[in-house]
Amino acid sequence: MNWRKYKLQIIGVIIFLITLAWSPWITKDYAEKEVIENYNARANFRAIDGCGFNCKNCGVYESNKVLFGYEVVVLYSCGMKDYPPIGIPDWQDRVFISFLGTAHTLSHESNLD
Repeated sequence: MNWRKYKLQIIGVIIFLITLAWSPWITKDYAEKEVIENYNARANFRAIDGCGFNCKNCGVYESNKVLFGYEVVVLYSCGMKDYPPIGIPDWQDRVFISFLGTAHTLSHESNLD
Protein backbone atom coordinates (compact mmCIF):
# COMPACT_ATOMS: atom_id res chain seq x y z
CA MET A 1 0.00 0.00 0.00
CA ASN A 2 2.83 2.42 0.77
CA TRP A 3 4.51 1.79 -2.59
CA ARG A 4 1.37 2.79 -4.41
CA LYS A 5 1.20 6.04 -2.44
CA TYR A 6 4.86 6.83 -3.21
CA LYS A 7 4.42 5.96 -6.89
CA LEU A 8 1.54 8.42 -7.15
CA GLN A 9 3.59 11.12 -5.40
CA ILE A 10 6.58 10.52 -7.68
CA ILE A 11 4.36 10.60 -10.77
CA GLY A 12 2.79 13.84 -9.50
CA VAL A 13 6.20 15.44 -8.97
CA ILE A 14 7.36 14.35 -12.45
CA ILE A 15 4.22 15.79 -14.06
CA PHE A 16 4.69 19.02 -12.10
CA LEU A 17 8.36 19.35 -13.22
CA ILE A 18 7.47 18.63 -16.84
CA THR A 19 4.77 21.31 -16.69
CA LEU A 20 7.25 23.83 -15.23
CA ALA A 21 9.84 22.97 -17.88
CA TRP A 22 7.25 23.37 -20.63
CA SER A 23 5.75 26.51 -19.01
CA PRO A 24 2.88 26.96 -21.51
CA TRP A 25 1.72 30.16 -19.78
CA ILE A 26 4.89 31.95 -20.94
CA THR A 27 4.11 32.78 -24.56
CA LYS A 28 6.41 34.39 -27.11
CA ASP A 29 4.39 37.63 -27.03
CA TYR A 30 4.43 37.74 -23.23
CA ALA A 31 8.20 37.11 -23.06
CA GLU A 32 9.01 39.81 -25.63
CA LYS A 33 6.69 42.32 -23.96
CA GLU A 34 8.19 41.56 -20.55
CA VAL A 35 11.75 42.12 -21.82
CA ILE A 36 10.83 45.47 -23.39
CA GLU A 37 8.97 46.64 -20.26
CA ASN A 38 11.79 45.48 -18.01
CA TYR A 39 14.33 47.28 -20.19
CA ASN A 40 12.31 50.50 -20.24
CA ALA A 41 11.96 50.42 -16.46
CA ARG A 42 15.74 50.39 -15.95
CA ALA A 43 17.02 52.10 -19.12
CA ASN A 44 17.44 55.50 -17.48
CA PHE A 45 20.00 54.06 -15.08
CA ARG A 46 22.31 52.79 -17.83
CA ALA A 47 23.42 55.97 -19.54
CA ILE A 48 23.00 59.66 -18.78
CA ASP A 49 22.44 60.43 -22.45
CA GLY A 50 19.69 57.85 -22.90
CA CYS A 51 19.33 54.33 -24.20
CA GLY A 52 16.45 53.01 -26.22
CA PHE A 53 15.02 51.25 -29.22
CA ASN A 54 14.82 54.36 -31.42
CA CYS A 55 17.24 53.10 -34.06
CA LYS A 56 17.08 50.92 -37.14
CA ASN A 57 16.89 47.19 -36.34
CA CYS A 58 16.56 47.89 -32.59
CA GLY A 59 14.08 45.99 -30.42
CA VAL A 60 13.51 42.28 -30.12
CA TYR A 61 15.96 40.48 -32.40
CA GLU A 62 14.99 36.88 -31.67
CA SER A 63 13.16 34.81 -29.09
CA ASN A 64 13.32 31.08 -28.46
CA LYS A 65 11.42 28.70 -26.23
CA VAL A 66 13.82 27.00 -23.79
CA LEU A 67 13.34 24.79 -20.76
CA PHE A 68 11.57 26.64 -17.95
CA GLY A 69 10.86 29.78 -20.02
CA TYR A 70 11.93 31.90 -22.99
CA GLU A 71 15.23 33.37 -24.10
CA VAL A 72 14.91 36.78 -25.80
CA VAL A 73 17.65 38.78 -27.53
CA VAL A 74 17.08 42.53 -27.66
CA LEU A 75 19.15 45.14 -29.55
CA TYR A 76 19.33 48.79 -28.51
CA SER A 77 21.46 51.90 -28.73
CA CYS A 78 22.69 54.46 -26.19
CA GLY A 79 23.65 58.12 -26.46
CA MET A 80 20.53 59.16 -28.30
CA LYS A 81 19.19 62.12 -26.31
CA ASP A 82 21.18 64.87 -28.04
CA TYR A 83 21.89 63.15 -31.34
CA PRO A 84 19.75 61.56 -34.02
CA PRO A 85 19.93 57.77 -34.10
CA ILE A 86 22.98 56.54 -36.02
CA GLY A 87 21.04 53.65 -37.46
CA ILE A 88 22.73 50.66 -35.86
CA PRO A 89 22.23 49.05 -32.46
CA ASP A 90 25.16 49.43 -30.06
CA TRP A 91 24.25 46.77 -27.53
CA GLN A 92 22.77 43.30 -27.35
CA ASP A 93 21.19 41.82 -24.23
CA ARG A 94 20.24 38.17 -23.92
CA VAL A 95 17.43 37.85 -21.37
CA PHE A 96 15.78 34.77 -19.87
CA ILE A 97 12.11 34.98 -18.91
CA SER A 98 11.51 32.28 -16.31
CA PHE A 99 8.38 30.23 -15.78
CA LEU A 100 7.60 32.69 -12.97
CA GLY A 101 7.56 35.57 -15.46
CA THR A 102 10.73 37.19 -14.10
CA ALA A 103 13.45 38.63 -16.35
CA HIS A 104 17.10 37.66 -15.88
CA THR A 105 19.89 39.13 -18.02
CA LEU A 106 22.14 36.35 -19.29
CA SER A 107 24.59 38.50 -21.26
CA HIS A 108 25.23 42.14 -22.12
CA GLU A 109 27.46 42.61 -25.18
CA SER A 110 28.59 45.45 -27.39
CA ASN A 111 27.81 45.19 -31.10
CA LEU A 112 30.54 47.69 -31.97
CA ASP A 113 33.39 45.17 -31.86
